[in-house]
Amino acid sequence: MMLDRLQPTVIRLYDAPSTVKQVQRVLDVKIDQGAYMVIGFDGFRDIAQTQEKRALDICRALSGKDLGEDAGWHWWNHRYDFYYPSKALDFPWMFGTMDTLCTFDKMENLYWTKKRTLEERYAQYKLQYIAHLSHWFPWGVMVYDRFIIEEPPWDWQAALALHNEVWNVAVRTSIACGGVLNEHHGVGLKLARLMREQYGSAFQVLEGLKHSLDPHNILNPGKMGFGPTQ
Repeated sequence: MMLDRLQPTVIRLYDAPSTVKQVQRVLDVKIDQGAYMVIGFDGFRDIAQTQEKRALDICRALSGKDLGEDAGWHWWNHRYDFYYPSKALDFPWMFGTMDTLCTFDKMENLYWTKKRTLEERYAQYKLQYIAHLSHWFPWGVMVYDRFIIEEPPWDWQAALALHNEVWNVAVRTSIACGGVLNEHHGVGLKLARLMREQYGSAFQVLEGLKHSLDPHNILNPGKMGFGPTQ
């Protein structure tokens, strides 16, 4: 759809686990198996209808099943329900949103490698990996992926160590598969230490720009992976 420049207003593609864990639970949409996708088009009616028809043809060619407009409108009218109590992820679960971005040709491998790596490495904690793809570009897509551990360690030090370890493994797996640290949640303090790993030798270019623009390091010292004395 994106490579054919169909210009959808919305593409929301939930993987199979998040379809069960979130879509069915929050929206009460009954889906027996597979992934759930919402697509929508706006603009001039004749153009939008043509784009929609082409998009549905693509879905059918890939064995997709059209659930009709009602399910899509229901998602549209309730799409923020996922973030309200008691439907949002909450304590005592341990969870994190590890969104990343890459080109289309790398996303399938990134998704499966990340899922396999996390679920196998942390099988003793019954870690669940779920994801949806929601920010689409002409060249690539963002995956809004999460890890969920429903019964984390009760000891706070052990829980914090596990939380940080999962994040380290997840983000480094994204980088190794061609992704970036995150897509829209921001590098922040948590991921700034991994900026050098993401950019490799190219990070020295960013350091040079930072030093040239801020020789006395008064602009957000220590942020974005730049050391406090640079």
